[in-house]
Amino acid sequence: MNLKSVGIGAAVAVVIVGGGMLAGTAFAGNEHASNAANSSSISTAAKSSSSATVTSASAESSSSTKADDTASSSSSATKTSSSATAKASSSTKANDSTKSPKKDTPKPVEKPKVDPTPTAAETANKLRVPINWRLSSENKPYPDVNKYPNLWIHVSIAQQRVFLMTGNTVLYTMYCSTGMDRIGAGTPRGTFHIQKERGLSFYNPTAQGGAYNWTSFHNHGEYLFHSVPIYKNGQYILSEAAKLGKQEASHGCIRLSVPDAKWFHDTIKYNTKVVID
Repeated sequence: MNLKSVGIGAAVAVVIVGGGMLAGTAFAGNEHASNAANSSSISTAAKSSSSATVTSASAESSSSTKADDTASSSSSATKTSSSATAKASSSTKANDSTKSPKKDTPKPVEKPKVDPTPTAAETANKLRVPINWRLSSENKPYPDVNKYPNLWIHVSIAQQRVFLMTGNTVLYTMYCSTGMDRIGAGTPRGTFHIQKERGLSFYNPTAQGGAYNWTSFHNHGEYLFHSVPIYKNGQYILSEAAKLGKQEASHGCIRLSVPDAKWFHDTIKYNTKVVID
């Protein structure tokens, strides 16, 4: 009987796979202003005094005449200014009365008919929202790996995603949960390759958890792709499954949804390149 190290963390578990016993590891878990002109006229009555001389009367008369001329000129200018102001005001009022504000009458807009059912184009090539760990990550068939001989796997720890790639093209995206860096149980970074070790299930008594459909990518059974975790009785640990695609949760392995893990186990070929960053 050969013992192999497999699992989702650092602890050891015993699993029956194809008749053999395999060991596993643990999971974690923003004025208008109008001015009135006042005109005044100056009237001067020239009175002659019997004692005044002709020269004095003449001078006074001349002075009075000049004053009257000045007053008359001032009054005339004021009247002219007042008349101009009145005409300007009248002209402005006339212009204002001929102008009317333009009002744009809004044209009725016909609202398009809304169909709440997403079209096939809208749902194709899109991740399921919200995340459902019981379903495939995308609402479309998995890629045919035989059509992509150079298929490789990119795991983004920052995004908590697994991308199935051909060249620089993403064929399919999977939600995942990687290892918890914050407690020193992170998923190893670097370039790896899918190894020959894989199995249908395992359980780790020390961690009190296991998973379905595991596939090794590092240290021959120590670091795996596998489903969200399960109890000893095979039921899923719901609190852990709810973390899928949202946060780091494992002890180093890469958790996938239930269907994604099964497809991965059944389909991804030995020696497929895995890049984790």
